[in-house]
Amino acid sequence: MKKLKLRAVLALVPEAIPEWLTAFYAANDIELLQRGLPGNKEPFVDIPEDMIADALQLLLDNRNYPVLIHCNKGKHRTGCVVGCLRKLQRWSHVAICDECVSSPLLVVS
Repeated sequence: MKKLKLRAVLALVPEAIPEWLTAFYAANDIELLQRGLPGNKEPFVDIPEDMIADALQLLLDNRNYPVLIHCNKGKHRTGCVVGCLRKLQRWSHVAICDECVSSPLLVVS
């Protein structure tokens, strides 16, 4: 992680971040941006729009770059937020879906 020279980590999980990890972030001057988005993998479970907008606001602020984005598995919450970001960046639906399927780790810089 040190090689990434991160400024921030956007954790999209409601659970507490382990103390050893928050200590690592602090020691390496990495800001933890935690937004506890609910999981959305079950049918008919949506992430509230205001929570997506809040996460996007953090991602649109280039003072946070490079930023690592993660949830528990990097699929549902992370994929949803990054897909919305890519749409704002005018990516095509095909490119958005390709990135979501092929990228287990996303660092925006």
